[in-house]
Amino acid sequence: MGKFLNEIEQFIDGNRDNMMRMWEEFVKIETGSNDKAGIDQLAGRIEEILDHEGFETEVRHFDNGGNSIFATKKGTTNKKPICLIGHMDTVFSKGALEKNPFKIEDGKVFGPGALDMKGGIVAAIFALRALNKIGYDEREIRVVFSGDEEVGHKYSETHDDIMAYSRGCEAAFNMETGAMNDGFLTGRKGSVVFKIESYGKAVHSGIDHKSGISAILEIAHKTIEIEKLTDYEKGITFNVGVIQGGDKSNIRPDYATIEVDCRFTKLSHLEEIINAVNAITGTSYVDGAKSTASHRLGFYPMEVTEGNIRLLNTVGEVCEMLGLKKPQANYSGGSSDSSNSVRAGVPTLCGFGVKGEFNHTLQEYALMESLFERSKLLAATITILSDI
Repeated sequence: MGKFLNEIEQFIDGNRDNMMRMWEEFVKIETGSNDKAGIDQLAGRIEEILDHEGFETEVRHFDNGGNSIFATKKGTTNKKPICLIGHMDTVFSKGALEKNPFKIEDGKVFGPGALDMKGGIVAAIFALRALNKIGYDEREIRVVFSGDEEVGHKYSETHDDIMAYSRGCEAAFNMETGAMNDGFLTGRKGSVVFKIESYGKAVHSGIDHKSGISAILEIAHKTIEIEKLTDYEKGITFNVGVIQGGDKSNIRPDYATIEVDCRFTKLSHLEEIINAVNAITGTSYVDGAKSTASHRLGFYPMEVTEGNIRLLNTVGEVCEMLGLKKPQANYSGGSSDSSNSVRAGVPTLCGFGVKGEFNHTLQEYALMESLFERSKLLAATITILSDI
């Protein structure tokens, strides 16, 4: 292992400039979730890179969302595969690069998606290159980089695809944003979004107020009741984040709607959540008002498992070998594709990408040195797993 460790460190240290050039190249390709052309361009570039590294690469095409990459490199043993997970899309609209161009200041790397998560993709690519350099070929390595993660894969079946692709693996590493406290995520909440629409009767509020049925009043009652469903002990939260209704102040509104974000810790909670929202939707708080509800699952929860904790302990041993801080177990209310590999029964760590702050804002930045640190850690961890 010592020989591998030294060679991995030497390879990464010798490719710092190449890694930074690739990071800049990727950030300068704008890949907002609605920018299919940009995502597909980046997917094509990564396909080219992985093909050159000996992977069998499949690009899965989607009509409305960005394409996704599924790549495999066979191993020479019967040991279980390793799966690397990431996403190419960002939350930023076209033109964000002009407002926040790629730049490096005081060891911080700026640019749309530099942190979330193009730095993580670069770290993974160079970890794979390091493994090729040292002749590593024991385990099969699988790579999946999706094109519509930031919108919950609403354009594709990638949730289930990742679950199927990672099934049977020894471990999965999601190259999402790394934590500033050097920890890794062993669990994340799942998310489901509800849209509730209420219908009433429009009348002139001055002339015929009494005969009107206010959809806004109805949706206001529902807003309060839904927020009451929050249960901090169970880790279930409800947030009415969007409310719309009405047209003019002198008209009793006949339509109003809310959008609700719900986060939850266990898949077993999902049915009771849906039933509770449906019960509120079916209750009329204003006589004559009617309502309907629909929902869309954003992400399944990444449940904390014994396998995740064991994997964290293994990574902690590698951190000590590299002279890095021993990581703690983190938990997040945000969601990610790590949920899909955990659903497949695979020990998973999330947040293996570059460290930084202010995701999803124009102030987003990544720590430059963490690119090299995380690439070394990923490659070294894979070689350690081969000794297990």
